[in-house]
Amino acid sequence: MILVTGGAGFIGSHTIQELNKQNKNVLILDDLSTGSIANLEDATDYELINDSIENIFLYENRFED
Repeated sequence: MILVTGGAGFIGSHTIQELNKQNKNVLILDDLSTGSIANLEDATDYELINDSIENIFLYENRFED
């Protein structure tokens, strides 16, 4: 799984689309302060966590092998 911060923004959403083309599972961490769910319409195979990067420690267990 690949973490993309700011994934609901313009650049992040395009990054996710490219990762999807490579069959990668994506975890998006975005507080949606400037991004939008609408930017993810063409994305597939992702999970969105609506939170701030300041709280990344809450999700540490998601990145363990």
